[in-house]
Amino acid sequence: MRLLQVLYNRIYPRVSTRVTLPFLIIMLIVAGIGTFIVTRLVVGTIDERVNNQLLEGSQNVAEVITDIEDNQIALLRLLTFTEGVDGAIVERDTDTLDRLLRGLVSNGRADEMLIFDEGGQVIFRIQSSENAVMQLPEVEAWPIVQRVINGTVDTLGDKFIDIHRVDNREVIFTTAPVFDTQGQIVGGIAVGMTTLNFIRILSEQTLSTLILMDETGAVIDSTIRSLTNTDGTRVQHLNASEANRILDEIARGLIPTNETTLDGLEYKLVYSQFDLRGETIGLTGVAIPTEFVADRIGTSRNTFAGLFVIVFLCVMMIGLVISRSIVRPLYRIVDTTRAIRDGDLTRRVELGAPDELGELSSSFDHMTDQLVARNQQINTLYLAQLEETARREAVLTSISDIVIVQDSTGRTILRNIAADELHKQLLDDRVALQNFRQMLMNATHFNVPETISVVGRHFSVLATPVMMPTGSKLGDVVVFRDITAIVEAQQLKDKLILQLSHEIRTPYAAAYGYAELLQMMIYQDNMEQARTFVPNIVTHLNTLGTMLNKVVEVSQILAGQVELVPEEFDLIELIYEILNRHQAQLEAADIELSLMAFKQELFVQADRKLLDAAVESVLENAYQYTLPGGQIGVRIRADDAYVWVEIKDTGVGIEPDEQEKVFQHMYRGRSADAGPTDTRGLGLGLYISEYYVHAHGGTIDLSSIENKGTTVKITVPIQSTELISG
Repeated sequence: MRLLQVLYNRIYPRVSTRVTLPFLIIMLIVAGIGTFIVTRLVVGTIDERVNNQLLEGSQNVAEVITDIEDNQIALLRLLTFTEGVDGAIVERDTDTLDRLLRGLVSNGRADEMLIFDEGGQVIFRIQSSENAVMQLPEVEAWPIVQRVINGTVDTLGDKFIDIHRVDNREVIFTTAPVFDTQGQIVGGIAVGMTTLNFIRILSEQTLSTLILMDETGAVIDSTIRSLTNTDGTRVQHLNASEANRILDEIARGLIPTNETTLDGLEYKLVYSQFDLRGETIGLTGVAIPTEFVADRIGTSRNTFAGLFVIVFLCVMMIGLVISRSIVRPLYRIVDTTRAIRDGDLTRRVELGAPDELGELSSSFDHMTDQLVARNQQINTLYLAQLEETARREAVLTSISDIVIVQDSTGRTILRNIAADELHKQLLDDRVALQNFRQMLMNATHFNVPETISVVGRHFSVLATPVMMPTGSKLGDVVVFRDITAIVEAQQLKDKLILQLSHEIRTPYAAAYGYAELLQMMIYQDNMEQARTFVPNIVTHLNTLGTMLNKVVEVSQILAGQVELVPEEFDLIELIYEILNRHQAQLEAADIELSLMAFKQELFVQADRKLLDAAVESVLENAYQYTLPGGQIGVRIRADDAYVWVEIKDTGVGIEPDEQEKVFQHMYRGRSADAGPTDTRGLGLGLYISEYYVHAHGGTIDLSSIENKGTTVKITVPIQSTELISG
């Protein structure tokens, strides 16, 4: 037994070994783990950059395809609107067609233009190629030709796009009908761009390696040499099942990728849907060579491995020095205690070091006094902490934001009144309550402000750790700032911009088309016909201006910049002015207008400009949704306190489930985009009217019967002296 004790005493490591050896082992482990982690981070960063570049290239390709599609449609509008084209098609006068259209086709940078008659037979052809083959192709069986000659119109209009092979070339054709002066289809025009030029433009503008495929995975064209055959036949890049799988993944919101070898190089590809005019033609593939990724990974791994070796050696040397500075005083203390144990009371450690070891060598005689003094200090600090806690609770209760205090385990120890109110709302939804508690358990993730949604409200959440002076963590203070109004305003702004960008295209494209025709007629000294385009241009520009004015008014409303400026004026006179402004549109639409007022004059104290805008928006809605031959009646009456303006039409009416929504911003009913009342707009008119009427302290009510008509009643006080929040 004694032998084992002696052996144990000899084997048991000394203090210097126990301090130094674990330190070296830990440093070695940390160095290895650090090299591995940093290398993986570098690999992940490089791979992420490649993926981001592929996604950016794919998005750019989609944008450029849209631009090319818009340019071809704009060229078709110019060609079909050219005076004399319809007659030349009927007469099969190719000389006139050549004279009228060749310059436009050349300026429009189209590779092909085919003109066909009402039976689908090509009667004239223009090519941009110097080696042009002037043989007229047979296009009667093309679906896009059949749609044109049959007068087909879908949700995107009467222009259609598809890919067809002509003269052993793949060409992207866009077709449009040509109408005579009686509105009858006399034929059509097809404008085409070869897929070779199409993919060249995509590659130049997106700086990407590209592959265009049909829905079976066969290559239509590509910038990769091995994927294009000189005889015009298609190379099968993907089989049909793979292509279908990729299209299905895209439809489910996924981003399909692939890695393959092409022309002896390793490529990484990302696939996206190849759409022309809302129809899926096939797939586009954006490719990036990946050889440099492997080189960068190897270089980074070697560099960081060498760096960690150097750091390990430096830290090891520093650790040895530090361990010796700790071990030597310990040996001195041990030697002194042994001497005292053996009776040498004259021995002293006498370190004189201002650290824990120096303090250990100080006299024990003052230990009790020090403990008493420390105890008194602790009691004083405890009372001060109680007082400080009470003050903080008072401040916390007065804060309007939601504040929750948690301990280090994630348990809630304090919350203010606003947090209690939120908790009561969450009690009605067990799932939302569970998710909220789980979020609080992971509050440390909110070290920067982050937006979340809870019970229909939006909050900016920030968690701040509470630390002791020693560095230990006591818990977190989580603050929820209600930003619902800001988020909703941002969502409305995004929706408004999206709707404006969509609706503004129609009047802009029409005005631009008529302006180009006007310019062409002026150059041709055909002033009589040129004058006929001016009213159309003015009409569409007025429509565009009206839309922009609506956006400005809504922006002022959202920014709280609408100010009521009351003045005394004759309301009946104002109504007459509004009706006179729209008399021409009403007559053109064959709508009968009547006005009934119980007084010759009706003076009110209100903001003339805002009431003008409110009444005019209701009137515009009335005649825009009233069919030719319909009626609109305006009725005005008043008492001593209020005035009523009632606008009644015999239009298409509003379905019951829509009537509560028509005053919402940017809401347009189902009858707004189809049928005989098809009208352009942003869905802001009634929203603005309601706000302006409410600003006067009034009300606006609507009643409607489908296919019978709609009645809108505006009620405002005769005296409106201050702005009331709408």
